[in-house]
Amino acid sequence: MIHVIAGPPCSGKSTHTREHAQPGDTIVDTDALAFALGHTESHGATGAIKRAAYAAREAAIVDALNHPDDDAWIIHTDPTSAHIERYSAAGASLTVLDPGIDVCLARAEAEDRPDGTADTIRAWYARRTQEKGSTVANTKDLRVAIKAVGEADGLLEGQFRALVSVFGNIDSYGDIVEPGAFTDSLAAWAAKGSPIPLVWSHDWTDPFSHIGVVDQAEETDEGLLVLATVDMDNPKAAQIYRLLKGRRVTKFSFAYETIESEIVTRDEVIVRLLKRLDILEVGPCLIGANSATDLLDIKALDTLSTQVKEGRVLAAKHLDNLRTARDMLAAVITAAEATTDDGGKSSAEPSTSTGQPTPETANASDAASSKSSASGDGDGTAQAEALLTLLAI
Repeated sequence: MIHVIAGPPCSGKSTHTREHAQPGDTIVDTDALAFALGHTESHGATGAIKRAAYAAREAAIVDALNHPDDDAWIIHTDPTSAHIERYSAAGASLTVLDPGIDVCLARAEAEDRPDGTADTIRAWYARRTQEKGSTVANTKDLRVAIKAVGEADGLLEGQFRALVSVFGNIDSYGDIVEPGAFTDSLAAWAAKGSPIPLVWSHDWTDPFSHIGVVDQAEETDEGLLVLATVDMDNPKAAQIYRLLKGRRVTKFSFAYETIESEIVTRDEVIVRLLKRLDILEVGPCLIGANSATDLLDIKALDTLSTQVKEGRVLAAKHLDNLRTARDMLAAVITAAEATTDDGGKSSAEPSTSTGQPTPETANASDAASSKSSASGDGDGTAQAEALLTLLAI
């Protein structure tokens, strides 16, 4: 899938892309291309290098559009309507990063960006203000960690509960959502008597991407908690629900408009406090930004074991896959227990890692690699193979 990341200079487009792109994804970043072509600074290439960088960028975009099934990230500050049509025809998603003109200008000064950056920022916002009938809204995409699943949660068919916004922490956009940010908006939705839409990956143009509604939404001490129901009669919605149930989609997003915000400095970092937001829709998505959100529980239509008890017949290859996965997991558990018995740290202990190693942890990992046993490496492979085997059923 193609992800187009737009926004003014200093809005965090490159940072957002680095944090969300996966190894092997194509990243089309003009500044990075200029650096690779010989520019010695991170921004502000001129002359022949700038010309070559833009030529390489255009070639990379054409290649991405010709191969829309491959994952690509295109950083495009201010796409025109013609550009957007090209991207839309390829099924690309568009995310606009808009931390506010004051934040961008402050970052440009703090980062000593090249001359003219502030003027470019002002021009970007001037054009945005002049746009009429724009349907582009701010969005926040949030990583989800599944905590519970099953009928014991007391949910109806097709329902799930998720924490779609977290209060108090700095997300990858440099924003902090304050408690009370959604109070007025939730009251307005309740007064209208209309449910907040549940939309897949902000795809407002496809009616089948409108996959359900939010039944309840409330602010808790942690953030914005929603209870939503998926329209199981919609084939696309039913598939997305299966992806949620199988943990193959693990992120949520919400679209909003900023009503009130404030620029502050926290721990020498310029951030934006989001004080009042008008929430437009929420929904699951494929990319995310805030690691602190939670999908709390979800009720499946039927578990595989229940279906088997009720007479479903599994194909022989699926039974073989289950047995293979069982044996792989048993080997992992045995190895983990042996490690614990030897006085080492069990791999079964919960991890607090975000999955992205810091330089310190990366160095520590390299230093300890000579002490790792072959069985330890095999255990990780066995876990992955077991998971893939189960997902194939």
